[in-house]
Amino acid sequence: MRFRIQIAAGGRAGQEVVVEGKVVRIGRDPSSDVALDPVEDSQASTNHAQIMLMDNGEVLLSDLGSSNGTFVGGEKIAGPTQIGPGAKITLGEGGPELVVHLEPSAPAEEPPAEEPPKKSNAGCIIALVLVLGLGFCLIAAVAAGALGYMSVEDAPAPVEVDDHGE
Repeated sequence: MRFRIQIAAGGRAGQEVVVEGKVVRIGRDPSSDVALDPVEDSQASTNHAQIMLMDNGEVLLSDLGSSNGTFVGGEKIAGPTQIGPGAKITLGEGGPELVVHLEPSAPAEEPPAEEPPKKSNAGCIIALVLVLGLGFCLIAAVAAGALGYMSVEDAPAPVEVDDHGE
């Protein structure tokens, strides 16, 4: 599962943070999963709160000993508190507001399918050349027979002409 946290008010209002896993740490510490603005979000503690997805599917919000408290729907929590989808969390009175959503994890990307090997047309081209070549030879042979061409052996022998009148 993954958490999608919308920052609705505070120094980072309008931003959205997506966290994969079962625990989301919130605070002004830059290493927090949801790192708030260290100057503008002064009502929030460095390590203010934590959201945890339990094995049974419940989502619990806990205050981590913050100076100004953690509120859900305007009510200050005293211990781990179950929250539902779209819960509005406020860190300290008048502090940053977060809206929490739980979503299924994005499916792992599958590698692209391999393209089948491209077929070569070389065999077809060779066959076409052979057929055309044989066809041309056949046409030439038929044409030669139709026109009455003869071979050298079929030609009459040359006649000798005597020019001296004898």
